[in-house]
Amino acid sequence: MSAVTAWEVPQRAPAAPQVRHLRVVPDLLTRAGQPRLRLTARGRLVLALAGVIAALGVIMASAAIAAGPTPSTSTVTVAEGQTLSEIAHARLPELPVGEAVVRFQLANGLSSLEVNAGQTLVVPSGS
Repeated sequence: MSAVTAWEVPQRAPAAPQVRHLRVVPDLLTRAGQPRLRLTARGRLVLALAGVIAALGVIMASAAIAAGPTPSTSTVTVAEGQTLSEIAHARLPELPVGEAVVRFQLANGLSSLEVNAGQTLVVPSGS
């Protein structure tokens, strides 16, 4: 006959203290109730570069204003029956006709040789 005198109950190891996964963070409001601004070194660098770019923009804009208007350019109005080649040769006689025509096209944003009577063209510089 077998007799059991005592049951041995396995003992569990003591439970490890639970690790909290969440932390309480301080409120980001200052005493005055306004949010606090926290910048990293990279954030400060970006703000500094933005300030420098803004300052350069202001300087360039003021320089453009101080320079005043560009010097006035001469213009010509196309008469009835005139061609762009005739106008270019008459206004830029020191250049070959082909080069003078190309300069007129570039100065006036023309994509062809066609001009209309009454059209005003800017005369490009000759040199």
